[in-house]
Amino acid sequence: MRNILITGKTGYIAQQLAEYLACFPEKYRVTSISVRSDTWKGLDLSQFDTVVHTAGIVHKKETPENASLYYKVNRDLTVELAEKAKSSGVRAFIFLSSVSVYGIDEGVITRMTPPNPVTHYGKSKLQAEERLRSMDSDMFAVTIVRSPMVYGNGCKGNYQALVRLAKLLPVFASYENQRSLIRVDRLSRFLSQAIDGKLRGIYFPQDPEYFCTSHILQQIAAESGKRLPLTPLLNPIVHMAKSCTQKGRKAFGSLIYKGGDCVEKFCIESGASG
Repeated sequence: MRNILITGKTGYIAQQLAEYLACFPEKYRVTSISVRSDTWKGLDLSQFDTVVHTAGIVHKKETPENASLYYKVNRDLTVELAEKAKSSGVRAFIFLSSVSVYGIDEGVITRMTPPNPVTHYGKSKLQAEERLRSMDSDMFAVTIVRSPMVYGNGCKGNYQALVRLAKLLPVFASYENQRSLIRVDRLSRFLSQAIDGKLRGIYFPQDPEYFCTSHILQQIAAESGKRLPLTPLLNPIVHMAKSCTQKGRKAFGSLIYKGGDCVEKFCIESGASG
């Protein structure tokens, strides 16, 4: 039996992971907590084998006024929690980072691609990663998960924008692109594998196949009982949106994790340590 602590109690990934692990009561005993207040500081972490830290500031418009909040929560809180976990004898710490540490909206990311975040979200996540990696030891395994966009029923953020678009439009462009995504149940399965194996290093879990945004919209529409035809006649509009706006590049540009001749190493089945 492994005692698991999950932070970010009300977050989508935390809730989905807790539900997934609950399917194996003979293997995991799960405790989920919020870290929005300082209450967690009084918790005895010595009872846990692994901490899965999913809490963080995300899906919030960045402004000069809230910039410091990203570093306070995504970096400083993460490090403080990890230090307490390590000093309490917790054996493993899993940190949910992001593809945002690379600072690009389009391109191919490999294990050789250097991080270069451009947002406070990405910068704070990378700075937390760097501090955590310095804490890794034989007795304290640090796992960093740089996930691409997570999707699934009830998912918030960018995926919900696609859901709204799919339900609203009567027809859409047949614009071809490739995106690395990961379905939330696959992410949960990977995290369970990380818990079981005490993996250490940087991992890039993703779905086995790249996704096309137009096809995703069509699939979402079909799941809601709606038919969404695709036509190349609208491709110029999408191309213009992609060329002129960051939102367009994020939605319709190609951004993938790729492992050279070993793409499967970046898939859920085996991961890719760095």
